[in-house]
Amino acid sequence: MDRRLLVLSLVCLLVPVLAACQGNSPNYRSSGQVTPTVAGGPAPAYGGYGQARDAFTRTSGDGVVTATLKDAAWIRFEGDPDGALKRHRSYFEGVATVFQVVFRPKDHVRCTQEVFILEDSSGLRLTASPKRYEGEMLLVDDRFQFTFDLKYAHAITNDLRWIRLTHEGTGEVVEWSFGAPAAGGAVSGS
Repeated sequence: MDRRLLVLSLVCLLVPVLAACQGNSPNYRSSGQVTPTVAGGPAPAYGGYGQARDAFTRTSGDGVVTATLKDAAWIRFEGDPDGALKRHRSYFEGVATVFQVVFRPKDHVRCTQEVFILEDSSGLRLTASPKRYEGEMLLVDDRFQFTFDLKYAHAITNDLRWIRLTHEGTGEVVEWSFGAPAAGGAVSGS
């Protein structure tokens, strides 16, 4: 085999591997449209767990906040309905909007004292702080990392156009757009 061809082959193999190692998490948008599950509407159609969960995940511009809007559209793909009820108890406990958040501040913080603001297109504005975080505080890529759920006494209804989650301390924002109402009370979007 020609030496140049061998080097070229190695470069072609290593470049994607090295590129994949540069970041530990997918590059999610900070805003975009999604079709949430709403009472009385049909279930949104997604091809599988990864596609559905990714559709509900947003990352702020600086990467401080990555939030996944909990929704039956992706939870149903996890299988094991009893296990899903336990893993996502806060979502199924009642009328609430719940986010699974990965919070990556640049400096050490007391996570349970951080304030997150939920706003929606109706003008509603609510605040919440995590009650506890999952596992241990981690140091990942020179940032502290906490994972927790945020729960708001708020329902996503078919008249909402968007919801927004903001970290009060940094102003980092993630947003979900819902599109226009469709027949039957569902919210259209993709």
